[in-house]
Amino acid sequence: MDLNSEIKTPFYEANGISIGEPRVQADAASGDAREVEYQYSFHRSEERLTGMGVGGVEYFIKRPGYHERLFTIDLSTDPALAAALRVKPILGSQDDDFTYLRELAQGLLDGFKTESGSLVNKRYLVFSGIDALSRHSIRVPADVVPRADGVIVLAEAFVSSDAG
Repeated sequence: MDLNSEIKTPFYEANGISIGEPRVQADAASGDAREVEYQYSFHRSEERLTGMGVGGVEYFIKRPGYHERLFTIDLSTDPALAAALRVKPILGSQDDDFTYLRELAQGLLDGFKTESGSLVNKRYLVFSGIDALSRHSIRVPADVVPRADGVIVLAEAFVSSDAG
């Protein structure tokens, strides 16, 4: 999957599919104000092909002299992984499922890279888990080492603050 980072939205050049900037809203079902849902749409030209909703959590990290908002996108739940894999044939990906998930994860984050005007640093992280990937028969390459808790980071993006 080749994503063109020179345009605002990630773009799968092989078949002209773009990933729209997500709509982010509080996850009303959770009752936790930090939990959010990212709603993505996939388009070819003006035609909407499909959508995908995934959950995550927002954290505020504060250390002396440093502030950061961390936004996570969780691809470790069965519904989230199923939704991500459902998009694969629409994108026409021929990659193995793990490689595809990494590339999709990066595409989901690429829209955030053009943000500006924030007073704090922002970090975006897409992750899954070794157990979740196993439940979906997704083979993890030997060179990918999960954290001790089984979490695997699929993609990460950092947007520096504009504060001087």
